[in-house]
Amino acid sequence: MSSYREPLPAEAAETEIELGVLWRGVRRRLPLIVGAAAVVGLGTYLWSKSQPPIYEAASSVITVRPAEGVVGATLVPASALPIGALQEALQGSTVIGDVIGAVK
Repeated sequence: MSSYREPLPAEAAETEIELGVLWRGVRRRLPLIVGAAAVVGLGTYLWSKSQPPIYEAASSVITVRPAEGVVGATLVPASALPIGALQEALQGSTVIGDVIGAVK
């Protein structure tokens, strides 16, 4: 035997949500809701402004390997810098940023 039964009309009316009553309750507490949202928003804004600024940096590391040969007791490098190293350094974001700042 099944325990399910059709709800009576009075029980069905009790389970429905009346939007008019709900809206009156929200409207009555609307200043509190808006005030809480404003306080949280203002607090978040002030907290984010108190954080230190974040900067981005980039760098290049150039290493030079000495030449294989030894002249006397002195090691002689094959070249001072690898090919393209000076070009990379001059076109880096730091140098370009300084040049743009100086031109402005």
